[in-house]
Amino acid sequence: MKFIVGKIDMDCVLTAYILGCTKSDTILRIDDIAGAEELKNPNIICIECGGSGQVHLNNWDHHDTNEYLESACKQALQSRKNSCSSNFSGSSCNTCGWHGCNGRQVCYSARLAEVVTIVDCLDRFGKKKRKPK
Repeated sequence: MKFIVGKIDMDCVLTAYILGCTKSDTILRIDDIAGAEELKNPNIICIECGGSGQVHLNNWDHHDTNEYLESACKQALQSRKNSCSSNFSGSSCNTCGWHGCNGRQVCYSARLAEVVTIVDCLDRFGKKKRKPK
């Protein structure tokens, strides 16, 4: 799989992890927005490099939009919760309390995504950004 990453921070790293990134994947780090063709291609995973709100196209971003969007990792976590087909006992994972899978048997913590979101969604003064009304 090809990953394009706009910046390296906790949100991007956790998003890549949730989406199953491994060392065998192609990872391209860019300084700006991905190209239009890349953002339109659902076979390329774009993380925080444009396409905010277009998770159906594998674009995981929440910046530069008037729409309130959760952090990229929360968007990825929700998408995996909705498509989980892994084996788990009862209704949750024995390891982290929730289980998600994208074919690679990746188990991760929803709590970690929550913490990353809290920090990532602070403004530069340390205050939580508000959802627009």
